[in-house]
Amino acid sequence: MVSRGLDRDREDLNAILNALFGFAKQQLDGQGEFYPFAAVITANGELQMVATQMDEERPASTAVIEDIYRVLVPKAESGAIRAAGVCMDVLMTPPGGRKTDALRADLEHVDDRVVTVFLPYRKKRLGGHEFGELHKEPFTPRLRFADPSS
Repeated sequence: MVSRGLDRDREDLNAILNALFGFAKQQLDGQGEFYPFAAVITANGELQMVATQMDEERPASTAVIEDIYRVLVPKAESGAIRAAGVCMDVLMTPPGGRKTDALRADLEHVDDRVVTVFLPYRKKRLGGHEFGELHKEPFTPRLRFADPSS
């Protein structure tokens, strides 16, 4: 029997992943690129998108990611959110493949589920993008969530 917590964490992370990769695909098709951004599930179950405003005109993606985590860390520690995901555009080498562009989402949940999901892609000659198969890897969590039972 599957526990309710496992169902909730899977539902939360799937909702975040769909929002992140959906918006990232729109940005790639419309702008050709995007800056890192995030999505969260609040303590009451609401999905919210998160972005930061940097002072620089073209900040480094690593600086944007650090700024996003400066926003997410206190929200997780206070119990305001129960799940979060940060999306970025990266180069990755899938198992048995060669280096390719990919969407990356680092996903974390209060119920200790942590995963990085990659979605390889390539630009089509006549516009748009072709996406490959999802690839998952573990990663070290960056958020400490408040204990939901307290």
